[in-house]
Amino acid sequence: MFDMLHGGNIMRVAIYTRKSVYSDNSESVKNQARMCREYVSMHFPGENHDFTTYEDEAYTGADVQRPSLQLLLETIKSDAVDLLIVYQLDRLSRDVKDFTDIYGLLSEHGVQFASVKE
Repeated sequence: MFDMLHGGNIMRVAIYTRKSVYSDNSESVKNQARMCREYVSMHFPGENHDFTTYEDEAYTGADVQRPSLQLLLETIKSDAVDLLIVYQLDRLSRDVKDFTDIYGLLSEHGVQFASVKE
């Protein structure tokens, strides 16, 4: 996307974070978001990044019916995201079929995907 006001490219980055209510040993949603921003800055230098964070705290990864995930998927469908980044794959989904469906949606809308840990 070309930004006429700033005279450069802006990469619209969606950060998705999730922490289960059942786990105390996983990274906090705030730490996940911080690590995602650092990863993007390191791996996509020279870009202007517009970060939007979608956060589901106290939700299991076994179910995709999470409020922020559903909002993120709608935002992707409206072609308003260039890159989706997660801290690790299981933050997005623990079910291979659900992940495959989400990845298909990303591909359909030209959205790049990255995971910090994988």
